[in-house]
Amino acid sequence: MRVDLDLDECSSLYISGFQSPNPEQRSTKFTYSGWRDKLLSCIADEHKESFLTNTDQEMLRQKLLKKSRHSYAIRMHIPNSSDKWTMHSFIRVQDQENGHLSAIYTVQDIDEEIKLIVQQSQQDNNLAKRSPDGPEQLNMEISSSLSKTIQSFSPFSGLILEHVESEIHDNYMNKISLKLFAGKYYINAAYLGQLFKQKHGVTFHDYLTKIRMENAADLLLTTNYTVNQIAEKCGILNTSYFHRRFRKYFNCTPEEYKAANKEM
Repeated sequence: MRVDLDLDECSSLYISGFQSPNPEQRSTKFTYSGWRDKLLSCIADEHKESFLTNTDQEMLRQKLLKKSRHSYAIRMHIPNSSDKWTMHSFIRVQDQENGHLSAIYTVQDIDEEIKLIVQQSQQDNNLAKRSPDGPEQLNMEISSSLSKTIQSFSPFSGLILEHVESEIHDNYMNKISLKLFAGKYYINAAYLGQLFKQKHGVTFHDYLTKIRMENAADLLLTTNYTVNQIAEKCGILNTSYFHRRFRKYFNCTPEEYKAANKEM
């Protein structure tokens, strides 16, 4: 399907299950909002919100102005079949006729890849339970096993990580955890943690702390909020814990950080 984001217009649509496969009977032009409403009925209930977020027209414009591709994974209701994991992609193209911001929209069945990832994560859990060679050897075996899986399914793994990273930046002020995201994306928490650390070189918790501390520092310099208020706005309700994490990250207290940077 081709999408013109400037005209709110789509063309060349065929979605199995509610439109005729006969090319002559397909809609030639229709609104983007109409397409979203129609496809929403094919999305699994737990992923409807994700679908609406990832296809929001203004959000999509901003994404495609920064990079050439925006992808997300959700479960869909497939006619005469069980729900399947699918990868959806908007790929930016330049409309030579009018210069409008346009994209090609594609859907790919990745259900088998997901099943293999889940199977691999279960095997890693079983390996952890039965290993007789101690923690060091166990970690080496799991690391090797995970690395092979990550290399085999890096496109989907990368997509999951993009979602998690984006949600951390959008929701760092809320109570979020690796376990929460693992449940949301139907992936083993330990496996997701390994994926995250392999990409960023730090744990999920350390990455989340980094985002919270950097946002706290920005609030210190740009608002008149108290340290307690800033801690809460960054998702940390324990002020003493916030002070410890801030000092560890910036090597100074919030008050010292604010005084030093205000002078600059």
